[in-house]
Amino acid sequence: KVIHVGAAGISLIEEDPGELVLRAQHGWSQDFVNMPMRIPGGQGISGQVIAEDDVVVTGNLAGDERLAFPAFGDEPIQAQALAPMHARGKVIGILSVMSYSPYQFDDEEVAVLRAVADQVGVAIDNARLFETTCRQESRLGAILNSVADAIIAIDSGRRISLINHAAAALFDIDAEAILGIPLCDAPLHPRLLDGLRRALTHQHSQAITLFDVPMESGQCWSVSVSPVLGKGEAGQENGGWVVVLQDVSHLKETERIRTRFIQTAAHDL
Repeated sequence: KVIHVGAAGISLIEEDPGELVLRAQHGWSQDFVNMPMRIPGGQGISGQVIAEDDVVVTGNLAGDERLAFPAFGDEPIQAQALAPMHARGKVIGILSVMSYSPYQFDDEEVAVLRAVADQVGVAIDNARLFETTCRQESRLGAILNSVADAIIAIDSGRRISLINHAAAALFDIDAEAILGIPLCDAPLHPRLLDGLRRALTHQHSQAITLFDVPMESGQCWSVSVSPVLGKGEAGQENGGWVVVLQDVSHLKETERIRTRFIQTAAHDL
């Protein structure tokens, strides 16, 4: 709508094979997305755009020796402009616009195309980052919920920010219901809460606090409280704490048996 052309396309650089691949098109007579147009890095007109990092304008492409994808020559294009798309300081692809009738791109249109290309590049890069973050969060969530140890994360404001399935089952609570509530109001075992309050009050910058929580059922849980450190404007800043509870009942029982054996042996001797 801004530039009076009949077709447009978006091609993205695939870093691993080093190819430029057409990912979206509009107004073309042939489908080069489902049967993707792949151009090896550094070849064709697109290679020139990336190498020069500037807009390239062409006329009629019939017989143009720079075509790296011969089938594209069947498109009756009379003029086109290709602009590099930038994100985070590098070229991530090309935005191209084409006319099926003779057309002259003026300087203002080239400037508009360059600006639009960079906006599209940033939008695509943000979408990729979002997808990557979602995948990482999903993978992290699967790992946290598959471990046998109970894990609770506390933010710098001493609110519950994460609790895995093992911790929710241990204290018979709804994990979603306690997210965001202050630690002091969390429906956790009183002995655990008391130990956590002491640990968070006396914790140093990078110290890990350890203590045991004996349960009425006879179980004993070893608790470690680790600070989450992040880089802030003033250097290392505490971003919260990670609490890990491990069932050490079998170790305590083994220690009791060992002590009893030593006492019995000493008595017999």
